[in-house]
Amino acid sequence: MKFPYLSKRKADNISNGVFLILLGILFYTKAWWPGILFAIAFTFALRQYLTGRRLDFFITIIFIAVLGFITLIGMAFSFLFPLLFIVTGIYLLSREYRYQNGVIRLKSDDADNRQ
Repeated sequence: MKFPYLSKRKADNISNGVFLILLGILFYTKAWWPGILFAIAFTFALRQYLTGRRLDFFITIIFIAVLGFITLIGMAFSFLFPLLFIVTGIYLLSREYRYQNGVIRLKSDDADNRQ
C-alpha cells in the first residue's frame, strides 16, 4: 500500500474528532497545561501520519517527546519552551525554501505536486 493512506479531507475529519475527544478529556481533568500542547501536537502528528507525510510525522513525534521530557523533569520553562518553539518555527519556514545553484528560492506548489 502506498502513502498517503487517506485523503486530506478524511484525515482532517479523523484528526479533528480526536482533538475534540482530547479537549473533552482536558475539560474533565482540568490539566490544561501542558495538556493542550500535547493535544494539539498529537492531532497534528495523526493528520501527518494519515496523509503520508512521514518526515513531518517523525518531527512532530520528536517534538512531543521533547515536550514530555521537559515537563516530566521540570526544566526551566522560561528558557526551553521558547527555544523549542523557535527551532520548530525555523524548521517550518526552512522547508518551504530550496537551495539551488547558490540561490535560495521559495518552493512552488507545482514542484511539490510533481514529486
